[in-house]
Amino acid sequence: MWRNVWNVRRGKIRLVTAPTAAKRLPPQKYFVHAAANGFNMEEKGYKMTRQQIEQIRLESMKQYGFGPEAMKLLKVCANCGATVSAEQQTCGECGSGLPQETLYQFYLNLHHRCPVCETALSDNAIFCPNCGAMLTAKRKERNEGF
Repeated sequence: MWRNVWNVRRGKIRLVTAPTAAKRLPPQKYFVHAAANGFNMEEKGYKMTRQQIEQIRLESMKQYGFGPEAMKLLKVCANCGATVSAEQQTCGECGSGLPQETLYQFYLNLHHRCPVCETALSDNAIFCPNCGAMLTAKRKERNEGF
């Protein structure tokens, strides 16, 4: 901490407000391309479609054990809480029987879902972030509240 204070006093670090810092950031489009490929695609002359970016995101999530595809491959033991492959019928840790539903099915049962594409939604969502469908029940609740 003291090193940062010393650098501020020497003029090496400038303290700025949030709006000033936001003006210095590159445009949002840069972050999408950089996150997908590790560098600025526009400088290289390449263009990517939204579907290609989404495919890269899903593959990365699966590679690191996140997302719906990774959750479909796992079951959770109700007795000890161990994660087990979806093909197994008994837990390798405690020997008890495993439920029929995968971790992804359990996750979907805990959340509201889009009636069109079955995407899990937040409690206050009015539109589906995946397909853009308007959630009519949420719209009616909002209109009645006003």
